Amino acid sequence: MSNRNPRAEAAAEAAAWAESDERQVRPDATPLRGADAVERSRALLAEAADGDPDSEQLLVRVAGRPSLGAKAPTGASPMWKVRAPADLDAAARDRAEAEGRRLSELIRDAVTRYLAVADEREPGRPVSR
Repeated sequence: MSNRNPRAEAAAEAAAWAESDERQVRPDATPLRGADAVERSRALLAEAADGDPDSEQLLVRVAGRPSLGAKAPTGASPMWKVRAPADLDAAARDRAEAEGRRLSELIRDAVTRYLAVADEREPGRPVSR
């Protein structure tokens, strides 16, 4: 009689792959993309949840990042693309790293502070659109 545990073997194989430089778990495998990848991933996660309510709750989450706005806790947050001079970019990245924050967080904070100061200087001035 064999004590073979296919789940444990698969987990060990995946763990070994994660620690390696290989791009695929099995070089002979064809990677899934798009809807096929999403469907297969959800099926694997549901199988791993194995009826545990807490684990299954994780499968309910909506894909994507959470909204940044407190007033609108759902939906996509607008994304900005901004060009900057190289010296400003370097200084901002250095500051964000020194503060242990992401560059996007530093920029949001800087714009928020700027708008607060501008509103103090010119109260009631509407934001131009």
